[in-house]
Amino acid sequence: MPIEKRTNNYSEAVRRAAEELGLTKPVKTNSSQIEQIFTGWANVVKDRFNILDDKTKALAEARMKICDDCTLRIGGTCSPKKTGKHVETGEITKGCGCGLAAKTLSPTSHCPLAKW
Repeated sequence: MPIEKRTNNYSEAVRRAAEELGLTKPVKTNSSQIEQIFTGWANVVKDRFNILDDKTKALAEARMKICDDCTLRIGGTCSPKKTGKHVETGEITKGCGCGLAAKTLSPTSHCPLAKW
């Protein structure tokens, strides 16, 4: 059986519309963000088993104290439905959507409002 060679069947108008909407650009993944998420959740597990190092635990506790009073916080999440003022740029910024238990335990993560 011959192998079918696929070609783009988009009309020129559809192709241009896709370009204007940015739909033809390759999707980029931020591996450092994925690593931060993995590290944060791995540290949550370590903390549950009481094997998390004291330095990381102290860092997370200090961060969580800041998050406790934050306007972006809804429950245990930095809500993307809420906005706040970035402390360095003054720009209005949305929450990141991260679970704070894991985010605060990821040493390389940052607050979307630059509070930590």
